[in-house]
Amino acid sequence: MCDARCDVRKMMTIDYYYAVTHGRTPGIYNSGKKCDVQTYRYSGNNCKKFITLSKAQSYMKSEIGLIGGPKIYIKGACHSTRAGIGVYWGKHNTKNVGESLLDCLTNNRAEIRAAVRAIRQAKDEGLVEITIMTDSEFLVKSVVEWLEMDGWKTVTGEAVEYWADLEDAIDASRGIIVNWRYVPHNSKGNNAADKLACQGILK
Repeated sequence: MCDARCDVRKMMTIDYYYAVTHGRTPGIYNSGKKCDVQTYRYSGNNCKKFITLSKAQSYMKSEIGLIGGPKIYIKGACHSTRAGIGVYWGKHNTKNVGESLLDCLTNNRAEIRAAVRAIRQAKDEGLVEITIMTDSEFLVKSVVEWLEMDGWKTVTGEAVEYWADLEDAIDASRGIIVNWRYVPHNSKGNNAADKLACQGILK
């Protein structure tokens, strides 16, 4: 499945876009303060200010080949009556998450919750754009193809499961560009997110 973008978000008004090519988490940020958090005392740091998002995106692509913002791997896991989520930003990243979930008895629901957690983290960081990496085709199809504009219906007219949870993901996506990418379940980043989710189950 190719990359897909959720276009239901309503972007906030941003005066300038701050492109961090070398910092704790490279990406485009919505304020100078958020940029400073990423570059302060970071060796070889670099942040450049742009008036338009497109110019900031082009700069990130040309300088470090980053397209679609930071790639965040997510995973939801459910074993019997226990569930957990994993959010993997990268090796040794302090934003990595492994948490338990209550009242969550399916992998699909846990995967959605993991996505919401990652998006909210990104917004707190001041990121303008991210890419959610998931091995759940259900999640990608839900937010891209079966969106609320279709009344949460599949192409065959059937109601989409977990629509209330999916609406939480859509709501969380407002004010930030979220790209959704399906990745194989055995990819390196997905395995790391899965490990975090399993750790979360044990908490």
